[in-house]
Amino acid sequence: MTLALAFLCSDGIVFASDSMVTNFISDEPHTHRHGKKVHLLKNKQLFAYAGDRWLSDRIQNVIETTPVNLDPNSHPINHTYAIRQNIVKDLASTQLQFPVSLEVLTTFSHNNNNYCCCFDIEGQPKILNEQDYYMTIGTGSVLADPFLLFLIESFCPNGPPNVVNGIILGTWIIDHVVKTNPGGVGDPIQIMVLEKQPGKGTRSRIVTKTEIDEYLSVIKEVHSKLPELVQQIKDNIDNKHLDAMPSRAKHKIPHGNTAQPKQNS
Repeated sequence: MTLALAFLCSDGIVFASDSMVTNFISDEPHTHRHGKKVHLLKNKQLFAYAGDRWLSDRIQNVIETTPVNLDPNSHPINHTYAIRQNIVKDLASTQLQFPVSLEVLTTFSHNNNNYCCCFDIEGQPKILNEQDYYMTIGTGSVLADPFLLFLIESFCPNGPPNVVNGIILGTWIIDHVVKTNPGGVGDPIQIMVLEKQPGKGTRSRIVTKTEIDEYLSVIKEVHSKLPELVQQIKDNIDNKHLDAMPSRAKHKIPHGNTAQPKQNS
């Protein structure tokens, strides 16, 4: 298994991944090791992958060397078409073709806006937007997606999170899959972000291990408070039911074990 994810945030973009890298022979995985899966490109954009480590280098190079030549009125999806055409050429140069054992996430700028897109194993591009603002890639998605949707419904009722909350959610999801997967997704968590700075444009940065550890501590504290929260909800429900009962019925409710032991005759 392997996993990377992206959040298109209200003030930037967050990429997160685990650190387990899979080596392939003839499209078959044979070993796992730790490696870097989230990268900062030369143009200060982000790149993440899930799948074939060696093929990811080629795709990363194609993305870095495909300039954004778009008319100001052009839809940003047109840039992803240009990237795909160049990927097809690169694969054909060594007699490869889609589908491949690789999915990638990347970002690019157009009209002073940052966009996030995904290329699946068929090379088909998808651009995130305000309605569909998150994406997971890799076989670990089967474990990540249900938990991701739970977190989105719980913490993002009004739309995309900001970058800080995107980092927390990304940390939480990767940590969840690391702890629950049967093999192939492993620590440490890797996170990079693009974030808007008022009056200073956009900057890209690596989220440090210290920051990630702080967020993991917050997540652990949330977990520790869940039993107490559930008990409070249960007590509130019980009290509402009790208040709704007729007064006579309330007096008939036994408290503790009121059964008397039988007397031997």
